[in-house]
Amino acid sequence: KGDLVFDPFAGSGTFGRTAKHLDRYFFLTEQEPKYFEYMKSFLKKNDSSLFNKRESKFLILNEFKEKIK
Repeated sequence: KGDLVFDPFAGSGTFGRTAKHLDRYFFLTEQEPKYFEYMKSFLKKNDSSLFNKRESKFLILNEFKEKIK
């Protein structure tokens, strides 16, 4: 619990959902916008306790670059 896990090919975000369920922090990257949008829409549709524990943030590359400066 509390570990940070990374998935460089996030796809539909299953790895991130599982990590969150297991109380891990997760970092996902995905180059296909359709998968990125799917992950965001999944969070909106599935408003369960799994996603209410910690807020998930979605950043495009430029936003991420600004965050890490």
